[in-house]
Amino acid sequence: MKQLLQLTLTPRSLAFLVITGVFVALFITPPGAISSLDVIAYVSAFDLFSHGGNPYDAHKLFLKQREWFVQRDFPVSMWNPPIFFFYFAPIISLPPTIAPEVARSFSFICAVTLATLGWRMADRQIRPIPLIPFAICAFGLIPFWEEIRLAQNTSWVALYFAAGTFLLLQGRRPYLAGALLPVALCKPHDFYLSLLVLGFVVISSRGWRVVVGAAMSVLLAASTVHLLHPGIWSQWLFREQWPFVTYGANLVTLLHLFALKPEVATDTLLAVVSSLLGVLLWWRGIAVCRFSTIRDRVMWAWIVTPFFAPYGFLSDQVTLIFPFSYFVSRIANEEGSSSLLRFLSWFLLLTVICCALSLIPTAPTPLSWFVFAPGMIALILHSLRSPRDTGSRTVFTCSHQCEAP
Repeated sequence: MKQLLQLTLTPRSLAFLVITGVFVALFITPPGAISSLDVIAYVSAFDLFSHGGNPYDAHKLFLKQREWFVQRDFPVSMWNPPIFFFYFAPIISLPPTIAPEVARSFSFICAVTLATLGWRMADRQIRPIPLIPFAICAFGLIPFWEEIRLAQNTSWVALYFAAGTFLLLQGRRPYLAGALLPVALCKPHDFYLSLLVLGFVVISSRGWRVVVGAAMSVLLAASTVHLLHPGIWSQWLFREQWPFVTYGANLVTLLHLFALKPEVATDTLLAVVSSLLGVLLWWRGIAVCRFSTIRDRVMWAWIVTPFFAPYGFLSDQVTLIFPFSYFVSRIANEEGSSSLLRFLSWFLLLTVICCALSLIPTAPTPLSWFVFAPGMIALILHSLRSPRDTGSRTVFTCSHQCEAP
């Protein structure tokens, strides 16, 4: 059946989506909303950084945020390493009166771009993209709206890393790909497994130009922030507070939080176990699914990481837009509209369940954190698992292999 709604990814259509997102961001960000947003941490920390103060000092952050009429009894802390100030200065250097609108608008831009890159990585023929599936990929994930609500920064980091991954796996512009990939170090817990897989790809293919680009990017970022603020690295390494891992949305630490020791705020051992389980699930998915290319394996690593990564909050799972779009594109272009409709129906059911669970009062973590990431993993496993009877069905083989970077 011919699809009635088609969206060809032209500059005009992308511009329309971006402009629409900006208006939505402005509409949902009332004046003075910065007091309840995470963006206050980045803006106040950059203000301290640019004036020689300690952006990781909770007391100084609290005074700065109270100076901006933020009505909170505790500071919103800054955790990201100093290179964050280099890569995202155009946003976090803005005045606190307009930073929330810009932050949320940029998140919409990131969502559209992540969905586009993911879809195009699986579809090299540049075919028209169905409007509704693409909109679901870009804006249909609960973590995206959670990030919008908090004005968080995870999609910003994911945009750099996804663009670098796209160029690397397409075998294009290796220096630029290498320069973009290190931005993942701003939030390594969200990308550790993907970084390991991509590192193996680069080393095994002798992609030294990618390594040079990455090294130059890190060197430029690290040296710039050091020259602007000598001693910033020691302030970050020896700060008084570190993010809790028990409140991260991963299987082991959440079970530990609810069932074993609810009063414990951190547990390094369980964080390590959680990461090992993530690697195990990635390996098992490779064994049972039709993941025959490097692209498949990198995207599968990307899907798995937020679930098992220590300190992976629900808003951090906005990174899933990129691999989710990739797998939806594969299903749409290789298995037909009926399989795509079935997959999206199950996904919408998962979304409804998560929204219903979010209405149940729980402390300290919403029950939907348990369900969303593992539910998405289960959908991918079910939809792309290898068929048992290969006599009557054709086993999936990708029509192209990843070029050497």
